[in-house]
Amino acid sequence: MASGGGCYGNILYICILYHNEIIDKTLKPMYEDLKPFVREESIYPISDELLEQFLAGGTLRVFNDGEVILAAGDVNDSIFIQVRGISRHCYFNGEKEVTPFFSTKGTIFLSYHSFYFHLPAYYQIEACCDDTGILVIPKSHYEKILNQSHEFAKWALYAALGQLFAFEKKNEIINGTAESRYEALINNRPEILQRVSLKNIASYLNVTQQYLSVLRKRVGSKK
Repeated sequence: MASGGGCYGNILYICILYHNEIIDKTLKPMYEDLKPFVREESIYPISDELLEQFLAGGTLRVFNDGEVILAAGDVNDSIFIQVRGISRHCYFNGEKEVTPFFSTKGTIFLSYHSFYFHLPAYYQIEACCDDTGILVIPKSHYEKILNQSHEFAKWALYAALGQLFAFEKKNEIINGTAESRYEALINNRPEILQRVSLKNIASYLNVTQQYLSVLRKRVGSKK
């Protein structure tokens, strides 16, 4: 969970104004496509007007496979929204790399350490495929809307609670033996298998890449 786009330099932009927040009109289709996915982050309803105001404060950044979106150890209190592609959240346990979760389209994420206490980020967030689009929204923009709108504050609260639910649900689903965890991934997150490297999938399932190859053959032979 950078400043927004606008008119600058010698380039002419046709802009739309939302509550004094400017959105580049060329990005309007992207926002319209993104909104339904962002809505799913919270069970509390939010108006189009408020959601557009929130998204309008972001800057679109594009990353290729393996590029770092947020480095562990950096202090970054921005809010990030996955526009396209897939990102992974990872950390090191000794020499072992662990990937506890992925972000897909519409996922809101942030460094809780940095956002709440201005501490260095614990998780590193990396793009898992080329042309991964991330909307970066400054904390100041988020807090401005939060202070102005009770509706947005409730939406944001339920979005945060929804993330806690998702973390617990992931542990419930991706559980058991390595084979059952792999099968759960097939059944619940097929897009991860289609677009993420075997190395990162192995890190997510807590197995070696070599054993993941064994699992793929074993599960594939059942079909």
